[in-house]
Formats: sequence, C-alpha cells, structure tokens
Amino acid sequence: MNAQVNSFLHNLNQRQCEAVEHVDGPLLVIAGAGSGKTRMLTTRIAYLVEKRAIEPEAILAVTFTNKAAGEMRERVRSLVPHAADRITLTTFHSFCSSLLRRWSKYIGFPDGFTIFDDEDSERLMKAVINEMGLDSKKFSPGLMQNLVSQAKNDLLTPDEFQPPHPAKEKIRQVYAKYQEKLVENAAMDFDDLIFNTYKMLVQDADLLQKLQSRYRYFLVDEYQDTNFAQYKLVALLSSASRNICVVGDEDQAIYSWRGATIRNIMEFESDFKGAHIVCLDQNYRSTQIILDGAGAVIANNSGSRKKRLWTENSAGDPIVFFQTFDDREEANRIVDEIISLNERNISRSEIAVLFRMNSQSRSLEQVLTQKKIPYEFTGGFKFYQRKEVKDILAYLRIIANNKDSVSLKRIINTPRRGIGEVTVGRLQENGSLWQGLEIFSRENPSSKIADFYEMLKSFDDLAGTVDVFNLTKAIVERTDYLCYLNESEPDTFEERKGNVDSLLSDIKSQQEDNPGLTLKEFLERVALHSEMDEMDEKTEKVHLLTLHNAKGLEFPVVFMSGMEEGVFPHISSRDLPEELEEERRLAYVGMTRAMKRLYLSAAKRRMVFGNWTPHAVSRFVREIPPQIIKSREPSPVYSTPVSHSKPSFGSKLIISDSPENRKGVSELGTMLNLKPGISVFHQVFGDGKVTATEGESLSDFRVTIFFRNVGKKTLLLQYANLRVINTLTKQEVNEC
Repeated sequence: MNAQVNSFLHNLNQRQCEAVEHVDGPLLVIAGAGSGKTRMLTTRIAYLVEKRAIEPEAILAVTFTNKAAGEMRERVRSLVPHAADRITLTTFHSFCSSLLRRWSKYIGFPDGFTIFDDEDSERLMKAVINEMGLDSKKFSPGLMQNLVSQAKNDLLTPDEFQPPHPAKEKIRQVYAKYQEKLVENAAMDFDDLIFNTYKMLVQDADLLQKLQSRYRYFLVDEYQDTNFAQYKLVALLSSASRNICVVGDEDQAIYSWRGATIRNIMEFESDFKGAHIVCLDQNYRSTQIILDGAGAVIANNSGSRKKRLWTENSAGDPIVFFQTFDDREEANRIVDEIISLNERNISRSEIAVLFRMNSQSRSLEQVLTQKKIPYEFTGGFKFYQRKEVKDILAYLRIIANNKDSVSLKRIINTPRRGIGEVTVGRLQENGSLWQGLEIFSRENPSSKIADFYEMLKSFDDLAGTVDVFNLTKAIVERTDYLCYLNESEPDTFEERKGNVDSLLSDIKSQQEDNPGLTLKEFLERVALHSEMDEMDEKTEKVHLLTLHNAKGLEFPVVFMSGMEEGVFPHISSRDLPEELEEERRLAYVGMTRAMKRLYLSAAKRRMVFGNWTPHAVSRFVREIPPQIIKSREPSPVYSTPVSHSKPSFGSKLIISDSPENRKGVSELGTMLNLKPGISVFHQVFGDGKVTATEGESLSDFRVTIFFRNVGKKTLLLQYANLRVINTLTKQEVNEC
C-alpha cells in the first residue's frame, strides 16, 4: 500500500478508519462539525485506489462548489499523484454538463448548447411574459423563475407541474413557453443540467448501463444540501453497484430556501436498504465548552440524531454573552472587544463577526470605520455598495446636485418606468441629462419623462421643508421602491427590504446624534465611509459575514451579534416549526465556527424603519447551560427562561378579527374545514389560498398555503394562528 496513504490512515481516528474501510454497499457518514470529513473522504478515495485496487476511472466524487472540488483534488493528488487526474472529482453541475455535452443528441440538443446564468434566464423569462401578454406584476419574472426552478428540482415537466398558485394553468403555460425559448436558443439553465441528465438516463437504458459500468464507487459530499433531483440522479447511477458513500450532517442543513431537502439525509437508511452508518463525533476545531454550548442548542430540534461532539482540545473559556441598550451600543461593544483582543496579540484576521441578515452589518461597519479598523465583508457587498442602498442614495444625490448625471442615469428607470437607454441618449444630446429632462418635460407635459421630472422636482421642494430621514422615507414611498424590489427580486426581497430599512434607521440614528444634519453632510459621511475600501489588501482585516456564508469556515474568535427574538431566530420562523428548526441549525453552524472564543451579543432595542423596537434575548442564548456561559450584564440571562411547551388547543380553532380590518371572517368549526380552495389570512405572510392538507390529529395536521406575497408555505395548524376568510371580493380572489 502507498506509504502516504498508510501513514494518513494511521493518523485517522477509529471511526474515520471505519468509514474509509467500509467499501461495499451504501454508507452514510454523519460528520459532525469540525470532525475531519474532508480528510476522511480523500483518504477513502486513495484507499480505494491503492488498497482495494479500484480503477481511478470507476470513482465518481461530487461536491457543491468548484473550490471544494479543487481542494479535494489537491489532497487526493498528495496521496495518489498518479491517479488524481483519472478520478472524476467534480460538482453536480459540472458532471452533468460534461455528460450532456457528450450525449446531448439523446435529448435533442446540439453539443454546442449555451448555459444561461441567472441573469440570462431572467431576461428570457421576461421575454416570455411579455410575449404572452401577462401582467408582470401578477406574473413577475422572479416568481415565475422560482416556480419553474422548483418544478425542475422536483423533476416535473410543464404537464406534470402542479404549482401552488390559483393561476396554475397559466403558470404551466409560462413554464412550457420558457422551455420552448430555451430550445430555440439552444440553451439550458442551471436547473436543466441536472433535470435533463436525469431524463436522458431514464429514457435511454443503454446509456445508463454504460455509465453504471464505468462508475462503480460513488462519494457525495455535503449530502444534507442535496435537492430531490440530485438525490434521484445519484440514486439512479449507483443503483447497479450500490457502492455509494454520502457524507453530511443534518444539524448543518441550512439551505432549504435554495431547494435543499433535509429528508435526503434523514431517510438515507430507508432509501438505501442495508446502509451502514458511521458517526464522526470527534471534533478537531473547537474547545469542549463551545461544543457543549452548540450541542445544547441543537438538542432542542426534534428531528436531530442525538450525538455529542467531543474533542481532545482544552475545555476552553466560557462562552461570553452581553446585552446592550441598543444596536449602536452593541456594535461599539463588539469593536471595543476586538481592539482588546488585538492588544492581546490576536490578529484581526483571526476574528469574525457573524449576523443573521446582511442589513445588520451597517452599525458594525460604521463603528469599525470610525475607529479605523480595517474589515472585509465576506460573501457579499459592503452596506453602502449594495444595489438597493445605492439606488436610494442616488435619489438623494440628484436632489443635492442635479448635475450628477451618473446618479440620474441610475434612477431614471429605477424603478422601471419605461425610459430606455436610447431615450436617455437623446435627452443628453444637447447638454446635460438634467437639462434634457427639463426641456423634454416642458415640451411633452403628459409623458413618462415629465412625470419623472416633476417627481424629482417635488423631492427637491420637500428637501427644503423636512429632515433627511423624512425626505428619504418619502422617496421610498413615492417611488414604490419596495414594491419594485418585491417584483424584481422576490427571492431576496426580505434581505433587500432590510437593507433599505437599515439605511433609513442609519439616517434616523445620525439625526439623533446630530439634530441639524443636512442632506449634504449625510452624503459626505457616506462618501468618506468608503475611504477604508482602498486599504492595502495585505492589511489584516476583521471578517464580517452572514451565518449562511460562514458555513465551511473557521475562526479562532467568533462574535454572533443580534441574538434576539425576531432577529435570530428570524421573525418569519415564529409560527413555522420546520423553519424554526432550520434557524436553530443555523445557530449551531455559527457557534461551531469558533475555535477558541465565542461571544454572543444582543440589543434590548433595535431601530426598525426609523422606530425603536424592543427585543427579547434569543431563545438560542437561553438554551445554553448556565454553567458554560458568562454574562457580562448585571441581570442574569436566565431570569425568564423560554418555554418549549406547545400551546393548548381544543377541538376548535377560534378565529377572530376586527370587522373594520377584515370582512367575512368567521369562526373555524374544525380543522377539516381547511380544505383546498379556502382563503385564509396569516399575520406574517398575509392573504393566501389553501392548496393541500394532511394529518389526522391537531398535533400533526399540516396545511399547505400559497401566499400571494411569499409563495408556498406548509404550516402546522396548531402554530399557524390562521384566520379563515369566507367572503372575498372577486378582485381580492383574483389577486390572491
């Protein structure tokens, strides 16, 4: 056996060795956070080649990102350099693309087909909606794209798709037309790569057998992040040999919003009969106290396999929690602690600040800038570089300086008002763009351009009578900017809306500190804020990133900010047990990023849309055993523990509402009255229509609803607090 493989195998722990050496038959490796899964996977590949004499060409290993695939390949190359390039070690999409390039004739595509990215796909969807003469507000490209993606991930054709939407027949037509347009363009979108590969193999038994003869050993990394189509594809390919090894952790399943389903890993044993299971529970990253804290939190999830991560590392320092008066003080406390750590020889690059939503970074970025501490925003744009923030700032800049043609070009068709680039070019043929607007509006007073110009003039007049906050709020409301975001970016609407909200809160906060703040002073502060962006890349920087972007990373010191009910867990998960459990998994992921020190922080109040809103400490903080968490506050964290008991319900769900707020509301007789077609109201998601129900008792009765604002949701009835609407107007029914 190769000496390097033998040496590396010798350095594995007992359970890692068990996972490496179990070669034949299905294998599920539950890999806890920081348990060395990549080392195990790469050693297993080398073991197959060197010890079991498996031809490298017979091995297929798939993961989710090119970066992860590249890192795995380099590790394999260090173990078996002669075989590394003969092993198929790739991503799902790259693997499917290569198959389709070679055998695309089986599904009627030329081998030179184009792969459309998200932007290309959305443009094509817009063209379809326009060609079909549909209202882009009711059938927004983003929503249609999301529904089509959902169908493809579920391996459903347009005829098979049953979208949870009142206009499902029209949506099926949109899906079919979109596919026709893709074929006309000799193109596939990303979802097509897996969908078409699966379809191709199901339709052609000889081709499937050819691939099954070649690939006899399968490895799937991050199995908890697979969707239904990916599961079906690997199950189909491995069905002949049954030599499939999947590695993952249900406690780190945090991407359901991208189509991933935790059911794949939870039901592996029933899907692959006779599966062997190995649990990697030795952690090589964190201290035992951090692991115990994270373990105590995730133990509250009902669907989690019970396991206790352990480590040979030291017990470590207690987890630190502090609660501040508001979010500005929270940011200052975090930055002061970073400065203190830096003075104790902990470099900035070893420190990460994690948060639930991008919009939470604003206070942190401001304080870091004020105290001249360099930082980098990992996995996204810094606050003032985000599109929606720059859009609103562009309106303010044009009010402050109407010669700013760059800002004017940005907003002239944002939100969309039918003013294209050709028109913009003509407007500035004989002078500045502002002058062109003025002249055209005077000559064409009933035009869209005149309406836009008059709106800007009204903002200019308003700027002389109100403060910056109320001016900005008026811009957001008058332009229907949030409606524009919802229509153009439905998948990221909540995050983008949060950034607009955070901008308004930022202005309100600055006005509280400086009541005489002028528009020009505010814009100057924003401009100067970007000064730190030009800092030398070699400078050590603090890492700012969302909890989702932190997955797969590790840092000696981690701060988790905004540990408050309604922030984390997010308010949208309040009535949805499945989403609350995913929020808890996200907390587990965040906590296990920390190697040596973990800080949790919360604010008693946080500014929301310019108003201070009180917040209770997150249940995730309260779920940590008191003996391993140290509070830096005079009042104990555990003075009012969170109750995990279920609410009490009788045989009837009582529905109430004020008659002036909603008409036609009646008492719900029994849960069986919630049948498909019934219209309901939810205090978070708004109006919707029931599309399906399941369950025999109140404790497990689930109702699937299509909400017109957020799409499909499946809710447990006992938590949902639904209001039944028996009489809607015809217009309301159509809108719903």
